[in-house]
Amino acid sequence: MANQPDAVAGKTTPDFGKMEKVRTIQLGKRVFTNPSVTVTRLTAHEMDGRFGPNLFEGKVVEIDYDKQLLIIHEKRPRRLNGYTKSPLLFIRSFACIAANLRVGNNLYSGNFLLDSGSNMAVILDSAWAAHEQFPTNLPLLNVKKVSDPRGFVYETKTVQLPLIRVSTFELTNVPTTLLGSKNPDGFSLNYLGNDLLKRFNTILDLKNDCIYLKPNKLINLGYRENS
Repeated sequence: MANQPDAVAGKTTPDFGKMEKVRTIQLGKRVFTNPSVTVTRLTAHEMDGRFGPNLFEGKVVEIDYDKQLLIIHEKRPRRLNGYTKSPLLFIRSFACIAANLRVGNNLYSGNFLLDSGSNMAVILDSAWAAHEQFPTNLPLLNVKKVSDPRGFVYETKTVQLPLIRVSTFELTNVPTTLLGSKNPDGFSLNYLGNDLLKRFNTILDLKNDCIYLKPNKLINLGYRENS
């Protein structure tokens, strides 16, 4: 906002419609030129901004929670011991993975957006839950309102899900948030938040549309909503 000195000085609210074009983004030694950048007035706690997968199109992105590293590769790493491979789905440009939920003897399948910016574990779309006749009598953990990255507010309740299967991995007693209103985008989509995703070192192969997951040292950490 260098062209708005009063905003830089904190004397007035920035006019993001007049924001100067971002010419480069640098991550480590890698420089992205003329990236598409938009402004949001809402982010998660301690988040200054976020990157979409289109920034890394054609690359391989490794997220190593054990070493707290984000590594951008041109090619998929050769050594993938302990990782399992799954298709990476793109629904209206959102990167997703298929997952299964089990309650008793009933299995519920759906596609889940990878939302590493969320501090929740699992979020279920209201239309999907209604269509799948997902049970409404699971143990209730809390009721509250949450906002998504675009500022839409949802009334929610969080319940305890007995089991979710992501790739070949099963996680039990997972706090799961049920949205109480329709997705404003007009289509059904569930979410996996970072309270679940952080339990896996992840390789996103955006060249071949695959995802590789490997449990890390956080796999048995207690969930935030359960604490």
